[in-house]
Amino acid sequence: MNIFRGAFTALITPMNSDGSVDFEGFRKNVKHQLEQGIDGLVPLGTTAETPT
Repeated sequence: MNIFRGAFTALITPMNSDGSVDFEGFRKNVKHQLEQGIDGLVPLGTTAETPT
């Protein structure tokens, strides 16, 4: 069994002013997280706030 260990970042989805996904901003965010030594990334994750 694999066990996750370390710090994982729940990634945000940056948006452009027209409502489209800012893919370049997303790439920059992922690169920054990895350069800072994060142990894992959680795409489509949550920040623990339940949508209502």
